[in-house]
Amino acid sequence: MVKRASEGEQDNEPIINEILNLRQEEAALLGFSSFGALSLSKKMASDVETASNVLERLYQATLPAAKKELADLTDFAKERLGQPTPLLPWDTAFVGEEFRKDRFKYSADQISEYLVFPRVIDTLFEVARDSFGIDVSEMSVADQDKAGLSTWNKDVKVYQVKDDASKKLLAYFYGDFYSRSEEKKSGAWMDVCVTRMKDPISGEVRVPIAYMICNQPEPTSETEPSRMKFQDVTTLFHEFGHCLQTC
Repeated sequence: MVKRASEGEQDNEPIINEILNLRQEEAALLGFSSFGALSLSKKMASDVETASNVLERLYQATLPAAKKELADLTDFAKERLGQPTPLLPWDTAFVGEEFRKDRFKYSADQISEYLVFPRVIDTLFEVARDSFGIDVSEMSVADQDKAGLSTWNKDVKVYQVKDDASKKLLAYFYGDFYSRSEEKKSGAWMDVCVTRMKDPISGEVRVPIAYMICNQPEPTSETEPSRMKFQDVTTLFHEFGHCLQTC
């Protein structure tokens, strides 16, 4: 994972360098010292110095705890697992899970028994309603057809987002939640299919359409829903947050 697309025909370094150069050129044309300054000019942090200060404070506050945690994992790996040390970045996930099971007597698989997907997604939408005043609901196939929305896989769901008070339609989004080894089996992302736009003549508003991609375990059968690990839940909430920005 660390060296993916970094060698041979798949080496992305030239493309990355071109992107960085073009971003710097764009920033200079618009009167900014860097692309970071351009990006932050319209965000909450406002400028590079403010963002850097926040990151530095966060780094200083968390570094002691991170060092202690790594030391604990290293001791555990050496004494209980016979794992070579120092630990490499790709060792920590495995060692961390074994450490958790040994120290706290539970595993990620045990936790997943309580994180059933229908319950998690309903809770997510309840949080969205309480926090932002929106109503998110899954659309039936008939309603999808009326809206002209089609899916690319039987497991993909389509949702509509409405203002909870007025029931005014705000947006649609696709949810492609389950891993599929033939197409996708890692990562999570969100993007926009259609942006919001108002027709200058008719005044009609086209609502945005987004898609949210995750890679949680698929249901084991038609009667057994997907059971999520805690990391799957945090990923789902994270990607849904990006969807809210589109709405």
